Amino acid sequence: MSTRFRQSGSKDDLQDALKYLSEAKAILPTEHPGHATAGSDLALLLLMLFDTPESDEGLRMTSESFALFERAVNHSFSSVKARFQAAVRWAREARRHKHQSSVQAYAQSLILLNRCLVLAPTVESQQNFLVGTDTVPKALALDAASSAIEAGELRSAVQLLEQGRAVLWSKLRGYRHPLDELRAVDEGLADQFKAFSSQLECLATSSEPAEAKMQLHRILSKDWDDTVKKIRQKEGFADFLQAAPFATLQKAAVEGPVIIVNINRYRSDAIILRDIGDPILVPIPEISPNDLNQLSSKLIKATASDGRDSARQILPILRSLWDNIAFPVRVQLVALGVPDKSRIWWCPTSDLCALPLHAAGAYSSKVAKPNNLPDCYISSYTPTLSALIGARSGVLTRSTGPNLLVIAQPDDTLPDVEKEISRIQKLANNVHVLKGSEANHDTVLSSLRNHSWAHFACHGHLNNQPFHSSFQLHNYSHLTLVDLIRARLPDAELAFLSACHSAAGDLVGTPDEVIHLAAALQFCGFCSVVGTLWAMEDVDGCDVAEYFYQHMFRTPGAIPNFRDSAEALNLATREMRKRLGLDRWIKFVHIGA
Repeated sequence: MSTRFRQSGSKDDLQDALKYLSEAKAILPTEHPGHATAGSDLALLLLMLFDTPESDEGLRMTSESFALFERAVNHSFSSVKARFQAAVRWAREARRHKHQSSVQAYAQSLILLNRCLVLAPTVESQQNFLVGTDTVPKALALDAASSAIEAGELRSAVQLLEQGRAVLWSKLRGYRHPLDELRAVDEGLADQFKAFSSQLECLATSSEPAEAKMQLHRILSKDWDDTVKKIRQKEGFADFLQAAPFATLQKAAVEGPVIIVNINRYRSDAIILRDIGDPILVPIPEISPNDLNQLSSKLIKATASDGRDSARQILPILRSLWDNIAFPVRVQLVALGVPDKSRIWWCPTSDLCALPLHAAGAYSSKVAKPNNLPDCYISSYTPTLSALIGARSGVLTRSTGPNLLVIAQPDDTLPDVEKEISRIQKLANNVHVLKGSEANHDTVLSSLRNHSWAHFACHGHLNNQPFHSSFQLHNYSHLTLVDLIRARLPDAELAFLSACHSAAGDLVGTPDEVIHLAAALQFCGFCSVVGTLWAMEDVDGCDVAEYFYQHMFRTPGAIPNFRDSAEALNLATREMRKRLGLDRWIKFVHIGA
């Protein structure tokens, strides 16, 4: 009947559909799993029938509709996927009808999205769920944040963006949650959690087909969930692995402001997060998701061009990013008293993740004051606030300098790698080089565990399956993103990826998952990572490395600090700007602490 209504427009058909569905729902047993779908269907029909809620009856039915949505989403006997679909419908309709439950609906949808991912045993199957169906709205977290902003709830907007982005990394981080405090209270429970987490992480990163692991995954997931519930019953652990509250997320800004950029179909904003006080909203209404899509397409075309033509095509992109995003943020940072040359962190969303926001600028000689972002601030990126907080935690105070591992694969296509190695050896202390046959898969992984700094000088490869993106090692073997995820590197600090595409997003449409080699190195322990957004010239890696390490090892006898790496990259690219086109230096980015 509802289908016939859509074709005919007759309200008689709609009323018949409402009657039959109401009767069907009424006879369902309380514990029947069909309640979530039936309830949300009924809510939609009511909203369609009473689409003009000015009347008393319309207002009453609208209120009843959203109550039905809420009951459907909270029906514990329905499947998680059915409840998630009901929550997405609820959020969409609440937004359309400007109903007060909009933010609540989005929050519930993000909670249930994370629970849906638990049903998939591997990170690849989880990623396929995010992109392979129409079930998950691609901008769900961004829509949620914009709804909270409209409601004047900036703290909630920050929390919702954190909860709904990089969910694959968040799930994996949960398996590696620090247990020192729990161990002091209940060692047995800590051991139990660690055991289940280790097994689930092994399943998640295994190369076996997902179908072969479903039963074991279900058993382990239930055991893991039961253990988490027990932990939360312990005094002081009620928030264990719960979505981080704003007070926790705010700690990401202790060393400088973090700018979250949410460009959404409903509205576009930057949110400046400081370590005290409320977030600061910077509306940026002149840019839309469609604009980002066009800029991304132009960038792909530009980076495929050669020489001056590439720089000429990139310049309008940088100007657009400056005019519409960076300059409004710059004005607000100046008003807040953030000094020039300060460090700032960008947390971009959606297609903005693939654009060189750190290099935004007017690049005009007609203006005396700084009108390019690299001249105003030292920019870093972070995929999420939690990732930045994690990058700063547990860092050891060193009494000796770092040991630097150089992984290199010189060949006919990388003739300057030998020169790159030589320059690093002249500038840095305690350098260990793996090249040629020594730079094989097992030796590289083993050596990474014993070195706090790492420098990759080899080919980087993107893959249509993003977890198979890789560094090319000896004899065309590959160190994949999944290999890096599995690694545990407790002493890692700094990684310099002098390789193509090492910070480039995946090719299949999940930019908010930030699935690239640099992110994998950050996950496995490196606090700061230098990477590239697209292909690089071999000689540029050599030059950037020289300028970079000159700064890192600038003081003889002093212990180099990985926290200087963002400034070192800023200085290195500034040197390159003196003699090269902007297409040659803007591809280098700094991620993390």
